[in-house]
Amino acid sequence: MKRILFILSWILWYIHGYSQLQAYPAKLKCVSVVNGSGDIVLTWLPPIDPLNQFYSYEIFQSNSSAGPYLLISTISNISVNSYTHISAGGNTQSRYYFIRTRWGPGGTTASAISDTVRSIFLSLTGIGGGVAKLNYNDIHIPHLSSSSPTFDIYKNTSGILPFNFLASTSQTKYNDTVARLCNGQNYFYYVELQDSIGCSSLSNVANGSFIDNLPPIVPNLDSASVLPNGQTSLGWTPSPSPDVAGYIIYQVINGVNVPIDTIWGYNNTSYTYTNNIAGSSATQFLVSAIDSCNNVSILSNNQTTIFLKYAYNVCDHRISLQWNASNLPGGGIKYYIYSSENGSAYSLIDSTTNLSY
Repeated sequence: MKRILFILSWILWYIHGYSQLQAYPAKLKCVSVVNGSGDIVLTWLPPIDPLNQFYSYEIFQSNSSAGPYLLISTISNISVNSYTHISAGGNTQSRYYFIRTRWGPGGTTASAISDTVRSIFLSLTGIGGGVAKLNYNDIHIPHLSSSSPTFDIYKNTSGILPFNFLASTSQTKYNDTVARLCNGQNYFYYVELQDSIGCSSLSNVANGSFIDNLPPIVPNLDSASVLPNGQTSLGWTPSPSPDVAGYIIYQVINGVNVPIDTIWGYNNTSYTYTNNIAGSSATQFLVSAIDSCNNVSILSNNQTTIFLKYAYNVCDHRISLQWNASNLPGGGIKYYIYSSENGSAYSLIDSTTNLSY
């Protein structure tokens, strides 16, 4: 009898110990945000249960990685491998989850907790410009070995399924160069991280309106030359902005920048001002670029025509020259003096950094 009792005790101890060893946690694999509602769907890999000792899953949630974590649901069926957290707010921030399993009669034995995973929260910055900047998080640090090594990014202009595949990246950020429309264009994005068990973690949908309200880059006005008839020839380098449609020319009149003309065409980088005012006084000009949405750049540097004055000394038979300073950038400007006699070709006679000769 003692031998039988000993054997029964040993068997009970063995079964109890074996069931303790089988108290494995479920393995959380995916945490997916439901677009619109903000609900979050958890998917896990159920544990093995060779001795039929499973009692329940316990699902815990927190709004912070540091906790506190609250028990939000208990599931008693081991074959269930997903749970929907209603009104979780996954469209406003990341939410954190882990699962614990309970075993044996009354669930008295608890497993270790699963990996803590967080929902993917996608934020969108750069709204209004030409680049949509996407930032988002991984569901676990370090990256789960069963998760895809890359995040898939999807995009459309309606926010309604289906979305179009945009890119895959191993990074938790992505810059998308977008087309900006004069009246604005909405773009919608979400991020997907697939897992080898067949589920996916989806982010919230983030969107923004991208309107072309950015002014083009200012051109560089590099010359203002007085023609023999007193008219002025202006020249500038084109704006680097590709959507430039034309250029506005300004004359400084009584200290005010007055637009005098607009010429159209990206590569139209010269202009002749037919008023001959530069033949009688120094005249200042500026230009700005205008794009296809009528955004206007800041004003360029100004260029002042050089007005040359002279005085003839009859006694000394000398001609004194004076002129106003050019405002070419860089400093150290040297002026080259040319002369013509009796209608002959002009020839260089000297150079100087002064404003008189």
